[in-house]
Amino acid sequence: MKKFTKVLATAIAVVTASIFLTGCGSGSAGNTVNAAAKDGAADSAGDDSKAAGAKKGTLTVSIGADWFPFLFIDEDDNLAGYDVDVINAVAEKIGYDVEFDIATDISAFFAALETGRSDLGTWEISFTEERGEKYLFSEVSYNTQNVYLVVGADSDITDISQLQDVHINADDATSIWGQFWIKYAEEHPEQNLTLEKINGTPYDEVNIEAVKNGTIAAFINTKVAIEQVNQQYGEVYKLIGDPVISNPVYQVFKQGNEELRAEWDKALQELIDDGTLDKLREKWNA
Repeated sequence: MKKFTKVLATAIAVVTASIFLTGCGSGSAGNTVNAAAKDGAADSAGDDSKAAGAKKGTLTVSIGADWFPFLFIDEDDNLAGYDVDVINAVAEKIGYDVEFDIATDISAFFAALETGRSDLGTWEISFTEERGEKYLFSEVSYNTQNVYLVVGADSDITDISQLQDVHINADDATSIWGQFWIKYAEEHPEQNLTLEKINGTPYDEVNIEAVKNGTIAAFINTKVAIEQVNQQYGEVYKLIGDPVISNPVYQVFKQGNEELRAEWDKALQELIDDGTLDKLREKWNA
């Protein structure tokens, strides 16, 4: 499997008080045997009809809860979003129940897969060669993330090349968004960019004020997140130009789950082909 990445996102936030970085889960994992189907081979036709409706088991899915509209906690304190609906749709199609396990950050997300505490994970994750050596990526992409340069609503900046002698909210250095800024700063030393990791979310009044007063000149984020911030706080941010990052994203499985991945990919592709994912994107503006 070879997937080539331009660079992608890690996280952003929303919800009533969301987070700006990424996260993902842990939990008990391991593939569950479909006991009803196994026993059904020796059963009567009546018993087989019962087994036909039985679930194969429960998949533990690591997930974040800080990125509207993909995965977040809604007003009723329920996990919701595009990624959640996709997971549920595929799991239902292949006959599994789902248990979501919410993690606090991206390190926990990958740790849950490494240790086998989760069967798979979802968090709008892009493929990199380094990640591909450690984790098992789906062969089928379920979304594409477009990430834009963001500046203050009153900024005169119209292109990333105009950022000069300023501070950037560059996200975590280990994230793909952080790696984008590190690479950009290295390739453009003449712009003298200072990269910082500002804690909190775009909704944070501290962060909003930092952009307003020029302490932070720019950051990168998705269109839907910035629109959400502007709806909540008024026109505080604006997007600049074309996406600086555009990447397909994938569900990720623990190593050794090739059989589940193959079954998952087949069902996911069928949901893409029948228009189900298009409807879910429209539902969530994802």
